[in-house]
Amino acid sequence: MPLPPDFAKNMFYNDLGEEQASHWTSLLKPQSVKVYDSPLTHETYKEITSGYLLTKNDQAFKYDYQVKTVEMAGFPQDMTMTIETGHAPFLTKPEEVKEFVIQIAEGKKR
Repeated sequence: MPLPPDFAKNMFYNDLGEEQASHWTSLLKPQSVKVYDSPLTHETYKEITSGYLLTKNDQAFKYDYQVKTVEMAGFPQDMTMTIETGHAPFLTKPEEVKEFVIQIAEGKKR
């Protein structure tokens, strides 16, 4: 489902500069709406070491909903981290994302 470019830019890249936000928005592809209402058939995150990076300024998936998702999924708090970014922390704070992924992959608790 395609989103209007300005809407997508504000939703996903609200903490990037105009030029970068426009660039990344131009690379977006339509996504099926089925991902939002299809039943979950397998909870792989329960079988492998997993973590959850909560994004405090996310406009696409609001922080309060992320917290509820983490709670419902049963993620231990020491396997989560909150970061002060929008929806794309890998673009705005790549070093922090990298360190979080490494810690989770190595099984280190936060």
